[in-house]
Amino acid sequence: MEEFTRAACDLLERDDLVASVANTRHAAECCAGVWYLLEQIERPIKDVSDPTDLHDQMMRLSVGTKIEEENMPKAINVLTFLQKLDRKIPGFFGSYERLSEIAHPNWAGSAAIFSKRDPETLITHFGRGLRETGYVRSLNLGCMMGSLEIFSYAYNRITDLMPDFCQACEQGIISREGKAHRLEHDVTHSPLIRRPPTTRSGEKNRRAPPGIAHKKSPGAAMRDRGPCRFSRPKRRGRFFHLSISMIDLASWLGSLWRL
Repeated sequence: MEEFTRAACDLLERDDLVASVANTRHAAECCAGVWYLLEQIERPIKDVSDPTDLHDQMMRLSVGTKIEEENMPKAINVLTFLQKLDRKIPGFFGSYERLSEIAHPNWAGSAAIFSKRDPETLITHFGRGLRETGYVRSLNLGCMMGSLEIFSYAYNRITDLMPDFCQACEQGIISREGKAHRLEHDVTHSPLIRRPPTTRSGEKNRRAPPGIAHKKSPGAAMRDRGPCRFSRPKRRGRFFHLSISMIDLASWLGSLWRL
């Protein structure tokens, strides 16, 4: 930000208007990017959210790129920064578009500055200092000063919010770890998960390794296992749970097929 504005001032003193406007335009983009960062920092403070999404946005801001070959996060479009800032400060995006018309090789940045037509002879003269450029200078300085003021406010605001932001991030991480622990507990104690049966002594029955137990015929295996039964489901609202597992069902159908 400092480099763009300093270069814009130096170029303006040398009457290099187009180059000065181009640097002011870059400074406006940086200003909008810092404002976007401010909104990302304020969001978890107002509402504690998932820190993963915040981390992804920070990575895209700091090391994002538009080059697809690079193994790096995708950069956020600068128009997203500008449009979000324009919602807070109406007219900012309009001024940015006027700067873009001059910085790009359009009429406003070429013939409008470096040419002048003689209406009597119909001759067009090209060169520097042929036209009045007061409007371009006023637009350039106004956008430069406005971008600096917005950048200064956002930068100082981020500094003030940093302690609250760090605390909110810690709370988000703790909340996320708590959700993961509860999810693990729910999955572990879910009635849909089949567990090895226990004996009266409390020890789990373990199947013999392959090759040690006697091989039984499919009919004997079915007699030992008994018929496949469904327990009466417990009503929970409008949903039912079946006590048979998919593994038992597949094994039972396989035995029938072998028979």
